[in-house]
Amino acid sequence: MRKKRNGGRDPQLLAARNAKILERFIYWTEEQSMRSDRAITLMSQQEFFLTEQTILKVLNEAYSRDGKKVQVVFHQPKPPKLTQEQKELLKKG
Repeated sequence: MRKKRNGGRDPQLLAARNAKILERFIYWTEEQSMRSDRAITLMSQQEFFLTEQTILKVLNEAYSRDGKKVQVVFHQPKPPKLTQEQKELLKKG
C-alpha cells in the first residue's frame, strides 16, 4: 500500500493535477493571450474549483522546479491614470 501525504491526498494525483494546472495556465496566457490574473480567476472558478491562492502556489512551485526564476503574482489591475484635461471632461459629463 502506498504511503499518502498531504492530509491523505495521493501524491501522484496531486502531481497530475499540478501538471494540468500549469498546462492550462500556459494555454490561457500564451496561446489565448489572456492576462494572467484573468486566467487564474477563470481556472479557479470554472476549471479546477480551487482558490486563486492555491493555483498561484502550484504555479510558483512549478516554475521554481523548472529552474525559472519567474513568480506568478495575482493582483488587481490598476485603473489608468487620467490627465487633468480628461478629469475635467468626466466632471462635465
